[in-house]
Amino acid sequence: MSPTRRRRSLTASVSRGREPSGTIRSHARAWRRPAALVALVAVSVAPAVVVGLPAGAQDTRAASDNVVVVKNHDTGQFRWKARSAIAHDPGPSVTNQNVAYAYASCADCRTVAVAVQVVIVEGPVNDFRPANAAVAVNDHCVRCQTFAYGHQVVLSADGHADLSPSTEQRIDDLDRQIDQVAGSSEAFGQMTSDLDQLTAQMVAAVKDDINGNGNGAKAVDASEGRQVEQQA
Repeated sequence: MSPTRRRRSLTASVSRGREPSGTIRSHARAWRRPAALVALVAVSVAPAVVVGLPAGAQDTRAASDNVVVVKNHDTGQFRWKARSAIAHDPGPSVTNQNVAYAYASCADCRTVAVAVQVVIVEGPVNDFRPANAAVAVNDHCVRCQTFAYGHQVVLSADGHADLSPSTEQRIDDLDRQIDQVAGSSEAFGQMTSDLDQLTAQMVAAVKDDINGNGNGAKAVDASEGRQVEQQA
């Protein structure tokens, strides 16, 4: 690894509530319910199902897994959390999990969980089981809007793939934009479209860096999972 480059196991930043240590805080603010609620829509595309998530859901920031959990029990509140992660996986087992879990048990509230992960596989693989999931739950909820978005892209790189400082900065900028979208009051259909675009930009930035860094590594798409779940 070049001494001038920082190995990026995980990206986690927010535009509001950033702690000096880099930890993530849930966001909350008073929520006024719009006149029309977004209808229930579910789209599922996932390499695997994360088993047992709702019962033991825990927010996780790890080198391999990105699990975003938001729970809202407060009437009239808007709570959200968004996290993007870049994971370097040497193989031979690829079992990275990316999960967004939004749980609401309140009235006139809005709850949003967003998890985006780009996995860079840097070695040969004989066990390929990445998992992506989005779960939105309304539990005894009255006039609730609950949204979960999980998007995982696994890239295969022919060798070590350290990202340049400029790409690191670009990813940080996109991460802040993802958080801004998650914390907005826009309709969930538009939110899904905006998050898809920002995720695509993040993947493109990583691929362009790997393909152009001069160390011989090349990035190719290996797997992509996207899941959106909404409850209203």
